[in-house]
Amino acid sequence: KYITQIEGDSSGIALTFDGGSSNNGTDKILDILREHDVKCTIFLTGDFLQNYPKLVKQMINDGHEIGNHSYSHPHLTMLEEDGSTNTLENVNRDFVRRQLLKADSIYTEISGMPMAPVWRAPFGEINNEILLWAAEAGYKHIGWAKKCDTWDWVKDTTSSIYRTAPEILEHFLELDEEIGLGGKIILMHL
Repeated sequence: KYITQIEGDSSGIALTFDGGSSNNGTDKILDILREHDVKCTIFLTGDFLQNYPKLVKQMINDGHEIGNHSYSHPHLTMLEEDGSTNTLENVNRDFVRRQLLKADSIYTEISGMPMAPVWRAPFGEINNEILLWAAEAGYKHIGWAKKCDTWDWVKDTTSSIYRTAPEILEHFLELDEEIGLGGKIILMHL
């Protein structure tokens, strides 16, 4: 199953963050969320879990839901190579399962409990086969709503998809005015 809208709720929005291997500003993000008593879902890789266990414990203490973002953030499809969602040759059921369960086991070592049974594919690379394999491992995929990628991961200021923080805010204010943000899942990065 691939979810891009909040199930059963059309009024709120879901803030989600992906945490790969870096920690640029995570403390500040957590401080802001805590200050405003906002809870979110944070999808973490095994690399992030291993490198920043204290931050992971803070996320848990603050009441955030921790989802799986794979162990090593690998490409799963041909998207980068040819724009397709065809599964990469080296990706199979066991590979997907190992990626998810290895990250989950690291989280369990840190927290004493398993991750929430939700995941977000690295680079958003999914297809029916990959979704099935993850579901067999016990995970439901959480994507993001159309036009709700903040593109905050784009660092190249000359890129056509680069947005400054004020431009990201303006995009979401305009989107709310046009179609409303109620029920939307927003993608951001730590």
